[in-house]
Amino acid sequence: MKKPLSVFLVTCIFAAFGGTVPVLSSEKPMDKTVETNGEIIVNGKLIEAPKPSVDGFNGVILVPLQPIAEALAIDMDWDGETKSARVGNLNIWIDKASYTVEGNEPVEFGPAPQLIDNFVFVPIHFFGYALKGYDARVSEGRVVINTKSELPAIEKTDWFNVMETERGQSMISSDGELIIHLNDTIPVFLEDGRPVRSHLARSQALAELLDGKKLTVTYNISTRSIPPQTTPTKIAILDETKNPLQKDFVGDTQVGIVAPIHKFTPEETEKLFPLNGEIVINGKITKAPAPYYRNGVVMVPLRVIAEAVGFDVAWNNELQSVNLSVAINLWIGKDYFIVGRMEPIKLDVAPEITDGHIYVPFTFFRMILSAYDIYAFEGQVVIGPASEMR
Repeated sequence: MKKPLSVFLVTCIFAAFGGTVPVLSSEKPMDKTVETNGEIIVNGKLIEAPKPSVDGFNGVILVPLQPIAEALAIDMDWDGETKSARVGNLNIWIDKASYTVEGNEPVEFGPAPQLIDNFVFVPIHFFGYALKGYDARVSEGRVVINTKSELPAIEKTDWFNVMETERGQSMISSDGELIIHLNDTIPVFLEDGRPVRSHLARSQALAELLDGKKLTVTYNISTRSIPPQTTPTKIAILDETKNPLQKDFVGDTQVGIVAPIHKFTPEETEKLFPLNGEIVINGKITKAPAPYYRNGVVMVPLRVIAEAVGFDVAWNNELQSVNLSVAINLWIGKDYFIVGRMEPIKLDVAPEITDGHIYVPFTFFRMILSAYDIYAFEGQVVIGPASEMR
């Protein structure tokens, strides 16, 4: 906890509300902390704020409201008597999982706001769902909140099934015309508006809940790939007849057809997501050997990317090995790399030499760079700070 900000907030509460300071109940199960470095990035800037936490019952990420609201220039007032806050045109209450807008009917958003060390904490999706016009997510362990550009909302209603992609949890529409990527910050609701994420079992992934269901997916922007891909801004689960392709059982007997969980073949990957030879590093097209596919895996030139993100690269011709800044070692033809004295870490494809250049799977950089992300987008291989990547 950063003391100056805490002192500032407590002083303001004392001055404005007659010395009444909210105190966190020791009964709240808030001893679990987010597995991050505690950083909060707002519109590209690191702000001084208490560390995010996790709701001990629902497992939802909680963030400190006041410092984020200040960074976004949103007015916030605290009422110590009613333990409520006015944020912009919204009213929220401690331990009450709903908000109101200008006196209208309460809207559930859960879990409830909580007081932690005299700071009001709200679910991360409060920014974007309750307070419109913001994108809130967790990227490489950091909470990242940005003001959204005004983009028209696009909706697609269809049956969606789980599929495997390099992005992790993803789904594809039954007509094959849209791939959606899931994360922990997308608001998900039933058709009547009730949120469902807090009802997930602890071990249940969001994709498991949505698999085979008819969804209305709302999004603002998608890639120009075939099929297009997007991260939704909202998902609604429709209350309709069960997908005829969904797996079902009567006793121990399976009935119906198993919903397909599709993993692209290397040939499909290369056809659906062609590369144009360009590598973009920190927003600029870099002069570099062209990336290519090997068994459906994107291969990228090692040296130009490694040096661009700060590594020293040393080649040992006798051992046919590469050393990155002393600690990281990998070998041509061996599908693993080693960091220091750790156990070998497996690679999708072994490093290889093509036209005199060392190539590695682009996922190698994901594994060694905590502050950067790398992915293929509209034919380009894109590398940049994780806080700026969507």
